[in-house]
Amino acid sequence: MPELPEVETVVRTLNKTIKNKVIKEMNFFYKKILQNTTEQTIKRTLENQKIEKISRKSKFIIFEFNEYVMISHLRMEGKWFYYPNLETIPSKHTEVQIIFEDNTQLMYFDTRKFGTIHLFKQDEYEHVDLIAKLGPEAISKNWTAKNLYDKLQKKKTAVKTVLLDQTIIAGLGNIYVNEVLFECKILPTRPANEISIEECQNIINNSQIILQKAIEYGGTTVKSFQSSEDNKGGYQQFLKVHFNEKKPCKNCGNSVTKMFVNGRGTYICVVCQK
Repeated sequence: MPELPEVETVVRTLNKTIKNKVIKEMNFFYKKILQNTTEQTIKRTLENQKIEKISRKSKFIIFEFNEYVMISHLRMEGKWFYYPNLETIPSKHTEVQIIFEDNTQLMYFDTRKFGTIHLFKQDEYEHVDLIAKLGPEAISKNWTAKNLYDKLQKKKTAVKTVLLDQTIIAGLGNIYVNEVLFECKILPTRPANEISIEECQNIINNSQIILQKAIEYGGTTVKSFQSSEDNKGGYQQFLKVHFNEKKPCKNCGNSVTKMFVNGRGTYICVVCQK
């Protein structure tokens, strides 16, 4: 699943390629991607409108127009691809095609069909539950050790599970939580309410270091992530535990172990993490 660095990479690429373009035509080949609107309504609302900019809230991609926003979530395998002409035609996995007035196009592909699109008014979207319930972003200065500690104290579940909760911290996903907890030397299965405030500060520091570096390298490609210009991420070369099962720990040389925490693949060093 694309996480904050991957989504940020997509947003930056989209701003470079489609910002200020005017939509001529929208085609939806998988109607269920539309969550709170219909094909007729979104076409009537957004066709002939200019994309003012593309922004992001956590893992949500926000296409901003003058009066409306179209919010896209990639879920597991979703991808937006930009094409400088109309020669590329939709494939069997194409769910959305957006044709611009200059005859360039943007297409959304999703082999798993889990992605979503919402349509909201520009002055209302930040107040809907989809966005309003998000916690502070993992790279935000608003995320403090005291804030995190207070939230963890209320949870007896595994700390990894809590860190994946987007209402607690927005933007962290499975890959980066594995990496952050390894850097913090915290076992993912430890009850959240046993994490000290010093460890909370360490979680914040390492989250921001790791996520910013992942953004710098265009995200992580471990299976299928590609940016909107068909570029793969480069941060996978820096992963210390994720997908490194049975390989030597970068710190102590012990073999990295794979386990599952609440159904999520989790990679740890049983020597380093406590």
